[in-house]
Amino acid sequence: MENVAVVAVVVVAVLLVLGWRWTRRPPKVSHDADRFTAARAMTNRWAEDPSSAPKGVLDIGAGGAVPAQRDRDTADKPSD
Repeated sequence: MENVAVVAVVVVAVLLVLGWRWTRRPPKVSHDADRFTAARAMTNRWAEDPSSAPKGVLDIGAGGAVPAQRDRDTADKPSD
């Protein structure tokens, strides 16, 4: 009799979780497209007026070119 109660509780818990996940639908593609459009507009605004960019972005821009990375194959080889 106890096993039946445990199985019933587990089944109810699984159904509740499945129902909860079914009600939470993933965001729509249009929402992602809107976010991308907003991000593009923001970076275009920064390109037109660099002073409007946040300090972190300006710091990255002031650093200049990113130094070239060493080839990973040569980094793994022992030195002679």
